[in-house]
Amino acid sequence: MSLEQASPQELARIADLVSDALTAAAVPWSYAGKPGERESAQLTVDDADDGRGVYITWELSEREHTALMALIEAGEFGDPAVLASGRKRQEGLDRVAAVLRQAGIETVDPEDDFNPYTLEVVSAPDA
Repeated sequence: MSLEQASPQELARIADLVSDALTAAAVPWSYAGKPGERESAQLTVDDADDGRGVYITWELSEREHTALMALIEAGEFGDPAVLASGRKRQEGLDRVAAVLRQAGIETVDPEDDFNPYTLEVVSAPDA
């Protein structure tokens, strides 16, 4: 199951369902590329032919992200803060998946090593 054949209008409709469900559950979110002052779900609508779909990631706050990048650039991969950041992101995604499931929106982990901590929407209620 996927949204590979969905039209841009259908992808936008599904993104609206996702954002409505997150808002109703008081889960902070924004469209991807807009880092926030606090951790939040980031929503991406990809209408390119090779990867078409609606995706959700869980991003750390801008402050946490900056600190994490400094540790990674220093090679401190085993630092407890690095490990904790992965747990925080997974917990956020688990929360998002549960909220969306309650709204009738099914997600899967696309198992993309280049984009960990990502959910892919595979189905949503009809209009």
